[in-house]
Amino acid sequence: MWKVSENHVLKEQVTGCTLDILQLKTHFQPFMKLSGEDQSTLYEALRELLLHEETVTQLEDVLDNIHLEGMLESLVMKELKLPERKSIEEFLQLMGISLQEKPLRNRHQDQALLLAAHILLSALAELSDYALVLLWACCDLQVVPALCCLPDMTSLDGTLTLADPVLAPLTDVGRFHLVQRLFASSNINLEMTESSIRAITMKKPQFLPIVIYIALYGFCALGWKTELQ
Repeated sequence: MWKVSENHVLKEQVTGCTLDILQLKTHFQPFMKLSGEDQSTLYEALRELLLHEETVTQLEDVLDNIHLEGMLESLVMKELKLPERKSIEEFLQLMGISLQEKPLRNRHQDQALLLAAHILLSALAELSDYALVLLWACCDLQVVPALCCLPDMTSLDGTLTLADPVLAPLTDVGRFHLVQRLFASSNINLEMTESSIRAITMKKPQFLPIVIYIALYGFCALGWKTELQ
């Protein structure tokens, strides 16, 4: 369910649907500046969260509290069960935030990295549990980089040729059907012929297509070193 009016960071990114691809990529540059080890650790932590929708939502709420008020001990944190709280604490530690240190605003942390993670988590929190699992599978099959190329390569009528080597992963029927289901969750219909793919945006999506692309670009920026290994 689209909750842009409630999600402050995501709202700043998509209000009026004016966010362009270059701006979106710029927000995730802090991921690409991480060392290979740190990038891999954060990538795997976020990918694991895709299988736990409730934890994604709770972590996004905690990051909202930090972003808006610098508050860590939100009501959500106090009510979390031990396994969920541990996952969130471990993620916050990757962001340079320790629960043992106060006040929050005086802690040493990379604000640009925290914002990048917050934007990504805000998008993930908008996706259904089904879409999150499909996204996890796309990460597992390493098709995310190819999907991130689609906006740049698609013609005005929504068609793109499969001749480009970048799109080679999508020529596999099993992978394409997985991607097809992911995009269908935001009412983007993908059709494949022998030589091309055509994308058609349907009416009244469950969530705006830009939300999927925020998630895709975030994982692509975060996982590019991991996928090269």
